[in-house]
Amino acid sequence: KKKKNRSFYFRDRIRELTQLTFDSSNQLIGRFSPDGKKIVYGGVVDNDWEVFLMNSDGNGKEQITFNPGFDGDPIWIPCN
Repeated sequence: KKKKNRSFYFRDRIRELTQLTFDSSNQLIGRFSPDGKKIVYGGVVDNDWEVFLMNSDGNGKEQITFNPGFDGDPIWIPCN
């Protein structure tokens, strides 16, 4: 059985590792928003990479892309 990747967040100050995703597909390339409140990451849906957004505590997960093809390497770009 192939092992799936999960997203984790390591809090260095208190040396705590928290698992944030529990889906059966791969989730990779997570990046915090500039204010630290959100995490954007890539995940596989029906063998296609899409972009997801969640709160930095792992709650509020939502898929934000629905395109065929690779959408799995999200970045934050300043709007100002």
